[in-house]
Amino acid sequence: MGVSIRAGSALVGVVSMFFLGACDNKFDFANVIVPVASTLTVVAGSNNQVGIAGQALPVPITVHVLDQNGNPIPGAVVSWTIIGASGSVSSPTSTTNASGDASVIWTLGTLAGTDSLTASLANGVSVLITAVATAGQFTNLVINSPNPQTISTSSPAPLVVKAVDANGNPVAGVTVGFTPSPAASLSATSATTDVNGLATVTLLAGAPIGVVDVTATAGVAVPVVFHITVGP
Repeated sequence: MGVSIRAGSALVGVVSMFFLGACDNKFDFANVIVPVASTLTVVAGSNNQVGIAGQALPVPITVHVLDQNGNPIPGAVVSWTIIGASGSVSSPTSTTNASGDASVIWTLGTLAGTDSLTASLANGVSVLITAVATAGQFTNLVINSPNPQTISTSSPAPLVVKAVDANGNPVAGVTVGFTPSPAASLSATSATTDVNGLATVTLLAGAPIGVVDVTATAGVAVPVVFHITVGP
């Protein structure tokens, strides 16, 4: 039962059975349950993002931490671990807020492909977060076939260029123009790069004897030149 003590105009309620043990009048600290960070989940919109290689993802990575009773727990430390060459994070650890959420900014690696990041708690619980890094804006052309090369006038010569971004990732859908000098026949005067960033034309048989230069151009990229020596 409760005991009420009046002090001046204040009424103080003391609940004796809550504070006193039934036998020894001592508080039972052993039965106090302390909230502990126990589970970890990825917040919707954080996982499986698509971003540009070498740049930060559009949405910060956020995880949600719950205690053993399923309640959000503030003040829990989440560790972030990059797997392989999957870029970098803005901080190696983050602390959960009042809602049990912890966030970090993830900058993807410079290579196109799937990047991976692990979020973990001190108790060993962890979750894997992935993102897809795609090629950035087209910036350069690279010759991707033998150069220079020597052929006979009766032989064709495949000419292959690769369109890449600033990090060397292949870029699809780039239109490349090809111009021979002196005049010679090509299989096409332009070609569009495929999923591997490659565009191919062929210097056809019958090219004039001597040196034929074929210049490849695309957008603002520096042109590249194939040098073909044509013999009899």
